[in-house]
Parts: sequence; structure tokens; C-alpha cells
Amino acid sequence: MPVLHHIEDFLRLRDAGLPLLDVRSPAEFQTAHMAGAHSLPLFSDEERARVGTVYARQGQEAASLLALRLVGGRLADMVESARQLCPPRPLTPEAAAALAACPAASCTASAAVPAAMTHSPPEASSVPCRHVLLHCWRGGLRSRSVGWLLESCGFTVHLLHGGYRAFRTHVRKELARPRPVLVLGGMTGCGKTDILHALADRGEQVIDLEGLAHHRGSAFGAVALNGGQPGNEAFENSLFEQWRTLDPRRPVWLEDESRRIGHVTLCEEFFRHIDTSPLLVVELPLSLRIRRLVTIYGSAVPGSPPEPAVAEALCAALQKLRRRLGNEACTRCCELVRAGQLDEAVGRVLHYYDKCYAHQQNQRSGHLLGRLSCDADTPRETARRLMTLVAEAAASGSAIFSPDSPNHRQGVAHDVTFQPE
Repeated sequence: MPVLHHIEDFLRLRDAGLPLLDVRSPAEFQTAHMAGAHSLPLFSDEERARVGTVYARQGQEAASLLALRLVGGRLADMVESARQLCPPRPLTPEAAAALAACPAASCTASAAVPAAMTHSPPEASSVPCRHVLLHCWRGGLRSRSVGWLLESCGFTVHLLHGGYRAFRTHVRKELARPRPVLVLGGMTGCGKTDILHALADRGEQVIDLEGLAHHRGSAFGAVALNGGQPGNEAFENSLFEQWRTLDPRRPVWLEDESRRIGHVTLCEEFFRHIDTSPLLVVELPLSLRIRRLVTIYGSAVPGSPPEPAVAEALCAALQKLRRRLGNEACTRCCELVRAGQLDEAVGRVLHYYDKCYAHQQNQRSGHLLGRLSCDADTPRETARRLMTLVAEAAASGSAIFSPDSPNHRQGVAHDVTFQPE
């Protein structure tokens, strides 16, 4: 009988290399899924809707009979697909250790897992075997049915108690978990993303939220980027995978984002880290910020118009700002873009964005840790100076994490390790 696991143990087994099968419908999988999961749908999207309707109107027995009629003829194909996705392989020491660490514990508040749902800890072996992780939406009939099928064909199946829904609950819980966070701020065009990458190159813990969201964060954030944005759920899943691996004793650098990054909205649980954590602001002269933005959005030949598709995308983005910029200013900026005079167009738009960012800073709950004025657009040097600034503040006994912030109140910031130069 399949082995039932809580989400923490299930993820530990996935991290140890056990293959993961998601038996939800194709549309459910496409919306979002666990990292590393393979899609092995029991029902098509249409079939899932039909079975769900019958279940709601006629009950489980009628729904089960319909499900058998729908999938009975392709069960052998499902097993063959599972064999291809999860070929036999030796159980590695890491996987054996992860399995041994999974307790035969309670999966409900009142009852322990039945003996048939527990297992004896295996040992690493060179003999190929087929251990597989499997889940549906809520740990119901779909995963149990496919689990029974695969077990009857030689697989050792590990089910997720509560299904994908339990995973999503775990994601939100972990994203809310307090961590020491340092927020990197600055006006549009000061190179915050490049500075974050430079901090990561120097060994700092960094999460690039705009990279995960596939968007630069402004009305122009999708211009010149290939591919669309993930949905909120897929974004949170990716964010969770990075967040869970970080050392809680060391600070994490995040960019000072608003709640929305393009079409992605940061959940309240995570946005609180940005809003309440200490802020370090990088200041760069306007001329250098304009030059950086022109390099990102402009033509390879200075003074020449951008590629037609880029120019139209920039003008489309400007239209979103028409009400805020004003009709005359918006029309003039579009003319400048098409004429290749990006420097002037960018300068006009930055006047608006600088006011917006100043207002955003004033609304933050976290305190300002410091400002770093730079006379050159050199992200690596800026990263070095930021690390020095933070290390000196820590060494001087300054309260880097405000006593009023949730992270400090919950005890996270009392044992933080900084890495000075």
C-alpha cells in the first residue's frame, strides 16, 4: 500500500532525488506545479470537469463508475508512461537517508498512519528500484487510485497527505516565516538588479524578484524581454524554492519592489518582508541613470531609433502612463522615442517615476539604514561599498533591524551573521 507523507518529508524525498508525478489535469499542472514534477494526468481537463459534476450531483459511487469508464482503457498506457518517466535506479545514500528520516507519524490530528501505510527504512543499494512520489490536488481519489495502480505494477509509491493543496499552504507559511532582510532601494535606472547580482557574486544571499517575475517592475518592464510572465501561483512556488534554501542566520537582499511586478502580485505574507525591513538607498546622478536606461531599451547605435518592435512596445507602455504624464507629455515622449531621441524621452519619464518612488519610500514601515551616493555606474564597486556599510553598522552596535519590525519582534534578528570584507 502507498506510503503517506506530510509535506516536509515529501519535499525532503523530492530533494533527495526521488521522481515526482503530478496526476492532476493538464490545465491544473500548466497553471503551477511543484519544481521537478512530471505531469501524468489521470483525467483530461474535460474528463475532470465531468467527473466533478457527477460527484457533486450524484455522489462518489457514480463519479467513480464514470471515472472507470473514462480511464479504464488507458491504464496500461499510464503505467508505461510512468515507467518512462521513472526508470528503475539504485537507491542513493541521500534518498535512503531521507526515507529513513521520515517518521511513521500521524497524518491526521487524531490517528496514526495505519501500519500498511508505513515503511521500514530502506538502505542504499545498487539494485535498481522504482520509488516514486505522487500527488493530486487534495490527496484524494486520483492520487490513491494511481498509487494503487503503480504499486500493483512494481512501484513503491509515496503519497502527499493533503495533496498539492497542502503544498500551497506550506508555501504561504514558509514565505511568511521571518528572516533578516536588507532592502536595496534607489530611483529607477540606478542599476539595482545588477547590484543585487554583484552582491550574489560576492557571496551574499540574494533573491532577484524581478528575475523570477520575468519583468523589470515598471510600465516598461516587459519591453525587450522574451516570453511572458508566470502566474502568481507559479511565481510563489519558484520564490518558495529559493526562500527555503537560505541560511536564516544571514540577511537576504531584496529589491525595494511595490506589491505588483508587472502582472505578478506579491502575496501579503512576503511583501511584509520588503515593507518592514531596513532600507539601503543607492543614489546615482540622473545623467547616468538615463544612460543606463537608454542602453537597455535603445538602439545598438547611439542616437538611432530603437528597433521598430521595441519602439512600438515603448510607446504602448507610455500609453499606460498617459493619464499620469498628461496627454501632451505622453504624445511628445512617443515622438521622441520614434525619432531615436531616447535620452530626452527617458528624462521626461524619470521625472514622473522619481516622484512615485519618493512617495513609495515615504509609505514604508521599515527604517532607512543609509544612503550610498555613487558618482559612477559600477555595480560591483557599489556592492562592495554596501557590504562594507552594513558590516560597519553591525560592528558599531547599530540596530540594523528595527525593534518595531516583525522580523525583530519574532526573534530572527537577534542572531544574524554578517560577512564583512
